[in-house]
Amino acid sequence: MDNFVAVTGNLAQDIKLNRTGNGTAVANTSIGVSRKKGDEKITSFFDITIWGKLAENVARACQKGDRVTVTGTLNQEKFEKDGQKRSTIVIYADTMGKDERFSDNRPTVVTYDSEPF
Repeated sequence: MDNFVAVTGNLAQDIKLNRTGNGTAVANTSIGVSRKKGDEKITSFFDITIWGKLAENVARACQKGDRVTVTGTLNQEKFEKDGQKRSTIVIYADTMGKDERFSDNRPTVVTYDSEPF
């Protein structure tokens, strides 16, 4: 049985794009998701791993602070730190993109003094 998760939040850091030994793009970032509980604001952070062409595209298009929506699967990654075994839950992104509902982007109009060709 597969798992599925969809999360919308703000990029907590710029996307770090790397390449594997065979040249496959892999990117890592995290997003913060805030919610209110009474008068208190609670923020949860999620690590995101992005592979392939999607990694290249979002590394170009998104930056720290952007509001994004990520869909993917939850994966447990095990590692060792200071001699102790640990694990973390990471979202492996299937899709990721800017959430333009809250954007202040304005269309850019390009004019030419003369014909461009």
